[in-house]
Amino acid sequence: MHNKNNFADMNDIRVVFDFKGKEYKGILSPLSGAGTLGNYHLMVDNYYWGTLSYSQGSEGFNGGVHAFPAGWVFDSPSHPELNELADHFGYAVTAWVGSRK
Repeated sequence: MHNKNNFADMNDIRVVFDFKGKEYKGILSPLSGAGTLGNYHLMVDNYYWGTLSYSQGSEGFNGGVHAFPAGWVFDSPSHPELNELADHFGYAVTAWVGSRK
């Protein structure tokens, strides 16, 4: 988890992204605990902006009702339009994981 002293944990992933015409720098901080594997909080200037997670997808039910593809999803109560950057954030996570092998 991100600490309050502006120091990134060694497991935090630094990201840079453009949003509404401005460049932001933040970190994706991996969550820990049961059921949180593959979930990351996006923190910008020590503020929570949302949660990045990887979905395995679903074929839905009743002939495909509520089906959705596998992929990265970004959920943000304060910035819902950031979901458009889910793949960008997911690429940063994938690259970071690959560099640690």
